[in-house]
Amino acid sequence: MMTESVFGSVFSVMFGFEPFTMDLLFGGLLILIAIIIMQVDFRKVFTKSATK
Repeated sequence: MMTESVFGSVFSVMFGFEPFTMDLLFGGLLILIAIIIMQVDFRKVFTKSATK
């Protein structure tokens, strides 16, 4: 559900409804980074690396 806008933009470019621009690429990257930040539990990542 969170990647709906990314896939919508990708298919829009693939089918020729929208031109591929740097703004489109930058926006898609921002959405993907936001999804990764929301899904990764950074407390577990940092505590595992500190205990090793």
